Amino acid sequence: MGALRIKRTYDDQLQQVIIDRSAAPVPKYSPFLRRPSLVAAILVVAGLALAVTSAVFWRLSLAESVVAEEPFVYFEIKAIGPDGRAVAGAIVTSAGSEMGTTDSFGEWRRFVRVKLGASLPVQLSKVQAGETIAAMRHLAIPKVMPDAGALSIKGRIEMLRVGPVAISAVQNVDRAAAIKR
Repeated sequence: MGALRIKRTYDDQLQQVIIDRSAAPVPKYSPFLRRPSLVAAILVVAGLALAVTSAVFWRLSLAESVVAEEPFVYFEIKAIGPDGRAVAGAIVTSAGSEMGTTDSFGEWRRFVRVKLGASLPVQLSKVQAGETIAAMRHLAIPKVMPDAGALSIKGRIEMLRVGPVAISAVQNVDRAAAIKR
């Protein structure tokens, strides 16, 4: 019988490769060490990128806090005329800007971003049959959001006769509407 020859296992071969590679020469210089201005430029760009990223995240965190302080509130208003009937086509304004008109049932609905604890001034006006009817009301916003979710404010606003409107003023409004068309 002859001598039994044992082959080297895979682990032995892998160990030999690791030993062979560790004996490889190490370069004496690095391209970054030869160009210190390149290293400085990379550090400056990385610093600027970090500053811009921090500023963006900070700004986004502020925007989220504004949204939490000024949520959307659903307003539903019904305009009632001096005769007790709904007023269709009344102009709804708040803080000097037109927000819409009432529909054929005298109702106006809209989501508005408002600050909690504040009030929303709402003015309604309509010219009909040579006279103006108008109303103004401050709608109070609660200081905290309800646990159920969305905040909804509903109300009836009774409009009163303000007085007759000069025929020339009505004609000017009609001319302005005709020019817009």
